[in-house]
Amino acid sequence: MAFGEPQVSHAVRGGPARPDAADRYADLRTLLATRVTGNTNTAISSHGNPFFAVAGPPYLAEGEAAIVEAQDGARFRIIARVKKDAWLELARR
Repeated sequence: MAFGEPQVSHAVRGGPARPDAADRYADLRTLLATRVTGNTNTAISSHGNPFFAVAGPPYLAEGEAAIVEAQDGARFRIIARVKKDAWLELARR
C-alpha cells in the first residue's frame, strides 16, 4: 500500500454515533486537527458527508482529496483540493 499499513477507524465515518447526534463527527474533527510529527503525513480515506460536516461546503467529489493543515485550538484549514482528474497529472511528475 502507498501509505503503509491501514487502520480502520469509525472516526472517519461518524460511527458508532447516531446519525442525528450533534457530535457525530467530533472524532474526525480531532483527527484532522491533530498535528503530524516528524517528516510524516496522515492519509484518510472516507466519504464526502463526514468531510462536509466538519469542513463545510462544497462537498468533496468522488475521487477528490483535500489537503488540510492542523491549526491551534483543535481546528484545521484546507490548503488545497485535488480533483479526480488531476491525479493522473500528479502521477506523471
